[in-house]
Amino acid sequence: LRNFKFESIVELFEMLDVDTSGAINEEEFVDGLLNLSMSEFRNVSPEIFIILKLSRSLTRRQKEMVTEITEVFKEVHRLGAEREQSSSAGQHALPPSSSVA
Repeated sequence: LRNFKFESIVELFEMLDVDTSGAINEEEFVDGLLNLSMSEFRNVSPEIFIILKLSRSLTRRQKEMVTEITEVFKEVHRLGAEREQSSSAGQHALPPSSSVA
């Protein structure tokens, strides 16, 4: 692994976290280190290594964005349901009109 330079331990973590779950299980750890060490023998260029890092980073960011959008959608749906519920409740809760003499 001497040919690979990581700027931080976080960068190594991101390379090993194949499923972008935010955690590394034993299989990811072992497979990741084996793949990195084997890639030294296959002469993987630093450019390809950087592309892989960027790809994983983009995948992780995409998952975060999907989660955020889903939460916003749920909140909008909830607010719409509340508004509809309060509108229909307001129509039934109005007292009948009476004339004051």
